[in-house]
Amino acid sequence: MLTKIKMQKQAHRCSTSIVVKDDNLNTFSMEIGGNTDLYWIVKGKGEKFVFNIGKNNDFYPYLDSLYKDIEKVDNKNHPTIEGNTFYWLSEDRPPEDANHLTIDKNNDNFVITFHKNPKNFYPMCVTCFCNSGSYHPNIEILFMEMFNTLSRSELDEEPTSE
Repeated sequence: MLTKIKMQKQAHRCSTSIVVKDDNLNTFSMEIGGNTDLYWIVKGKGEKFVFNIGKNNDFYPYLDSLYKDIEKVDNKNHPTIEGNTFYWLSEDRPPEDANHLTIDKNNDNFVITFHKNPKNFYPMCVTCFCNSGSYHPNIEILFMEMFNTLSRSELDEEPTSE
């Protein structure tokens, strides 16, 4: 029996990295930085990275639950969801230099798109969910809770060389 590994947990010295594989086997990671902020990271060159998460993907139920929770607590005056699209401006840079992330909810899938700002100097596309001082703390905490749930889950673990 062949099983595709959709998510992997990588234990580093002091943290866990969750690697998500989409339906096309493209990957991004979720990690806690040294400043305790949550980062979603895409390694690679380019300004736009698209990930399709279908209903059969192991990450789908977590993303579906997250999206529903965001809908419940979203600020009506400054919403992060408009229509079927969630929008997040990375909180580690000034807005004019920041990357952003969108999550589009369709019938049976999600499309996550990372948008790299050409002014951003990182060699990869990084989106930060700031733990303190977030513009949307009630939303940021949902992302952190999902990460914590994933890091406690029994996912396939990849050994590190450290």
